[in-house]
Amino acid sequence: MQVHRQIKFVENEFQMSILNKRNIVLLFCLLTFSGMAYGQTNPLERLNFLIGDWSGTGKGYNDATSKVEISFYYIMQGKFIGMDAESRFAPAGKNEKGQFHQEKGFFSYDEDRKLIIYRQFSNDGYVNQYYLNDTISTARTLVFDTENTENFVPKGKARWIIQKEGEHQLSISFNVAFPKQEFVNFGSQQLTKNR
Repeated sequence: MQVHRQIKFVENEFQMSILNKRNIVLLFCLLTFSGMAYGQTNPLERLNFLIGDWSGTGKGYNDATSKVEISFYYIMQGKFIGMDAESRFAPAGKNEKGQFHQEKGFFSYDEDRKLIIYRQFSNDGYVNQYYLNDTISTARTLVFDTENTENFVPKGKARWIIQKEGEHQLSISFNVAFPKQEFVNFGSQQLTKNR
């Protein structure tokens, strides 16, 4: 009888050991695969339609025209999107040589605020930090409003709007609001994706 109890105890311990190992393996698999699924969700994927090289024309304040080239690309294992833009304005009025405008930008995702952020650096010296304004953005129209500006009109605001016109067409507008005034368009671009 004593031997029978000991054998039963060993069998129960063995079964518990198998169950515990199975549970540990199951828990490990669940954590691993849920982590993989979570890791594959990238809020910046919403901007995937921008990725690539774009070219086209622009029209600035006072009807100055320009040739525009813009590139959007993932950097740092997809954690950020970089943007390079160049606009060359034709000579007009007193500006006999024309004008060259260059921008460098970075999109990131602010996990705490659950917002896409865009930081824009210009060869004119201004730096803008925008947030994607989801209250007025749609799947085809992204509206970025400034939350911080450097070397800009004090208390001025900027709004950058990207409109998806088709699979290979974009329009972009840059709008400025001076203190206590409404937004005014300072420039627009019509772009086609290079293939």
